[in-house]
Amino acid sequence: MANKELIHCPCGQLDAAGRRLDFAQCCGPYLTDFLACSAADAQALMRSRYTAFVLERADYLLATWHASTRPAELSFEPGVKWLGLEVRAYRKIDEAHAQVEFIARYREAGGRAVRLQESSQFVREISGHANRWFYVSGEAQPGAKGNAPDTADQTPAQGPPIAYIERTHAWYDALGYGNPYQYAHYSTTPFQPLTQALSKTCVTLITTAALYQADKGPQDASAPYNASAKFFKVYSAGTCAEHDVRVSHVAVDRAHLSNDSNTWFPLPAMHRAVQLGLIGALTPNFHGVPTNRSQRHTLEVDCPEVLQRCLADGAQAAVLVANCPVCHQSLSLVARHLEANGIATVLMGAAKDIVQWCGVPRFLFSDVPLGNAAGLPYDTDSQDKTLALALELLQSAQAANTTLVNPIQWKGAPQWRQDYLNLQALGPDEIAKQRAENDRIKALAQSVRDSSLSADPTK
Repeated sequence: MANKELIHCPCGQLDAAGRRLDFAQCCGPYLTDFLACSAADAQALMRSRYTAFVLERADYLLATWHASTRPAELSFEPGVKWLGLEVRAYRKIDEAHAQVEFIARYREAGGRAVRLQESSQFVREISGHANRWFYVSGEAQPGAKGNAPDTADQTPAQGPPIAYIERTHAWYDALGYGNPYQYAHYSTTPFQPLTQALSKTCVTLITTAALYQADKGPQDASAPYNASAKFFKVYSAGTCAEHDVRVSHVAVDRAHLSNDSNTWFPLPAMHRAVQLGLIGALTPNFHGVPTNRSQRHTLEVDCPEVLQRCLADGAQAAVLVANCPVCHQSLSLVARHLEANGIATVLMGAAKDIVQWCGVPRFLFSDVPLGNAAGLPYDTDSQDKTLALALELLQSAQAANTTLVNPIQWKGAPQWRQDYLNLQALGPDEIAKQRAENDRIKALAQSVRDSSLSADPTK
């Protein structure tokens, strides 16, 4: 495919004297013969891919997209005018991996100016005489299309997200448990594009929250963890009725959890989305997925069961909402299974490292305490906006491993990141007490699990 006649390169690269480079001196050679002339590093590749978007060169974009996340085809939004590129940061992680953060601005056909801020991941592959960099995935930052128009930077003034894998490993190691838990990890991720407009799509809700059981003791947000209220089999309940669902998970952030179930169970928000025409319809049922540390059980028992129920309900897409650390893994595995079987998904969660380590098609990350992935407590506006972002991501993502960062900021205690599984706040006696309590919880949960699955030969 021929390039349009250009003088200056669209990527805006400058020479040593501060003058814009000509297209022929910058991205031109890459786009003219990308097999013979490949980008020297990830930053050069990112710039050339921006230029390819300006020139609508789908062939180049697909050729430089890593096979593990590459879509089958690529289309361009009509009437878009690209306005400029700004590279914010370039980080070479090692000889084969790099990260580029950039801002790209463009104007839609209707005149709306949009600011796209993304942190992109790149990988270098050497095969024979070929030595090439490839685009793998991008994490949209606040200010991306569908999030906000072109304004000043909107990145929340917050600290880095909690590294939940590292934090949970350190916690259980301090309690005296060896053999740290291995969270699920995959090198490739399935991806199922929406087959029609979201406004015509039947969407289901998948949760790890438990239906309230009056005979199981205290289950409100301020109650201590109650293992007897856990469930171990997939369940379904009608979307037309109101439901009392609770978060019965051992490592959810109870110190910053409220009794507003809308923060982890967005069924009311999904009904409002139907009324607004954002989605076509809800399935007759939502589905509850148990939190299993056993990845084999989740993959072999729970995932097929959820898929069967979704298909029976006519689900064409699914919104999944995770709570505790292992919840994020369980629902990541479910999302992967649904996508591999033709149902598009978006996962709403707060444990970014666990989800991205596993690999999901679409992830809306909210940097809030666990148990609040569907919006801020008692804040309907933030809950509706959070769901709207998830729905936007569901229909706009073009490849697997697409993460969108929710710009909401936690309004509660600012030290919530430090509070979560904080070993520095515990002395030897308290650690011993935590160990004893954890052993008691494990024994109770095992008893409930054995009773629940006693008739299941695959347990």
